[in-house]
Amino acid sequence: MRITDAIAQTGALREMQRSSDVSRPSKTQDSAKSGKTSDSVSISKQARQAPEAEKVSAHIKALPDIREDRIADVKAKIQSGYYDTAEFQDKLADKLLQEFGVNEKPS
Repeated sequence: MRITDAIAQTGALREMQRSSDVSRPSKTQDSAKSGKTSDSVSISKQARQAPEAEKVSAHIKALPDIREDRIADVKAKIQSGYYDTAEFQDKLADKLLQEFGVNEKPS
């Protein structure tokens, strides 16, 4: 037997297997014909949001623990005396009072 003949026979065998797979009905088709219901799966909202939560978590973990830009900004304000001004202290007091609901500012 020659190699080319063996390859041709193997190809014919594969073609027969493919055609028999196509003609064979699937299990879901069998159950649909017999009136049986098929299984269903429902995915919870939390499960659908899990990949997004993982992305957010990974992004947060990638952030630096110390924000050097904010530290430099605060240091510059301390050196310039910004926090010692009456204007800043009044703003701070107003925000604290609003936060605790003591002195609601009219909108």
